[in-house]
Amino acid sequence: MSAAIPYHIKRETKLLPPPQSMETDEAFYELIKGRWVAMPPKSIGAAKVAGRLLAQVNAYVGSNRLGEAFLEMLIPVPVPEDKGRIRRPDVFFVSTPKLAAASPEDPDANVWDIVPDLAVEVTSPTDGAEHQRERVQEYLLLGVRCVWVVYPELRIVDVYESSGATRTFGPNGVLLGDPVLPGLEVSLNDLFRPIGPTE
Repeated sequence: MSAAIPYHIKRETKLLPPPQSMETDEAFYELIKGRWVAMPPKSIGAAKVAGRLLAQVNAYVGSNRLGEAFLEMLIPVPVPEDKGRIRRPDVFFVSTPKLAAASPEDPDANVWDIVPDLAVEVTSPTDGAEHQRERVQEYLLLGVRCVWVVYPELRIVDVYESSGATRTFGPNGVLLGDPVLPGLEVSLNDLFRPIGPTE
């Protein structure tokens, strides 16, 4: 994996070199207080759900020319105590106007200086509640309009909006894409169904 970091991030934060293992292992990393931190591997269930969400969001936004969704890409998420923080949302969506204004300058870099319209975190059994809430708060402070936190084991989705509104969908309901993706409807039964062929 390339360790390229955009110049403006280098200027803001004195980075330690990324671990040599980043070039060869399958771990995912985030930059926290100047150090690359390996993230716990996703459970099979969480990876399944993240992949299905990406596919459903991209099918909807592609057919309506609304933008594009991306999987596990690094973005800067500066906070007062850590201006160089870099996070890796499981899925995020960027609207067409933002894509036009902030396309990556270097497609070989692995950090994109973009504020998504929607960020999604899909929890695994190893994820702590406090850690997830911290990520939600960071995304909303960044300017993300909406954050989804998905709980595959509970079969629910918590939605946090920049307005301060919160909603919970599930376990057998339909996740609504508004306010960022009005008209999008995701069946939670389909999203959380077991791996295997559909009947």
